[in-house]
Amino acid sequence: MPIIKFHSKNCDSCLKMLPMVDKIKELYHQNQVEIEINSIDTLDSNNQQILDKYQIVKKQTVLPVLVFVDNKDSEISRLSGKIQTADLIKNIDKLLETQEINSPSKNFDLEQNSSRKDIAEFVEKANQIKKDNPLDLSSDEDLSIAIMNLISIEEHLFFTANKTGNTDYYEILKEVREVRKRSLKMIIKEYEGEVWCISKHLLAASMRLMEVGTKQLGREKQDLAYSLFADSYRMYLLFWGLNMNLIKSDKILDNQDDLAKTFQENVDCCKE
Repeated sequence: MPIIKFHSKNCDSCLKMLPMVDKIKELYHQNQVEIEINSIDTLDSNNQQILDKYQIVKKQTVLPVLVFVDNKDSEISRLSGKIQTADLIKNIDKLLETQEINSPSKNFDLEQNSSRKDIAEFVEKANQIKKDNPLDLSSDEDLSIAIMNLISIEEHLFFTANKTGNTDYYEILKEVREVRKRSLKMIIKEYEGEVWCISKHLLAASMRLMEVGTKQLGREKQDLAYSLFADSYRMYLLFWGLNMNLIKSDKILDNQDDLAKTFQENVDCCKE
């Protein structure tokens, strides 16, 4: 059962959509229904013929676009822009109906598999909500990227020291760590016991996911790369959500998803 996914590497909504589509596809797979998704990059000139066929016009069509087609490649329906989970399932079920396949969607535990919130809301709220001591978000965003790189340098110094046996790298690591701590304090002026640790790990995870995604992109594994980039961006937005009081550390710790478990495992290891 084919779905054609039109997307662009420069489209934030496309990156945010990928994890949701993957989760829904997996839910159908778990119920013995296979969903075929053909990924089309709208920036690739080799795809112009299929773009024309389904009237996807560069700089005019709102991406992402999911086109649901029958076995003869005739369009049945489509979704575009901010695609909701319920709408995606509804359109997949329509396709299944045309093929006389019973949909298993009534068995889906969407509460367990859905995100806690639409992370994109953080971006909008971040422009409106400030702490008691107002943040200069433009400079603080730059500072957060610097902190991500400092964390990465700490890690590289640790591995270099162990690979070479040269303990001088540990002395450099200590200096970098102090710069990173001072920089993080410029953003996290007041915090609960967990916030410092969680914030540091969110930025570290964001940096690592981005680096792995970049490697996959170089290997022409675009879908995997885009999914990693979306996860990286989610970690980065969670960092800002936590530090602008949009979400609370105790709420994260109460949530029984994999991310919360990671926080719980690491929360005692980061006292500085």
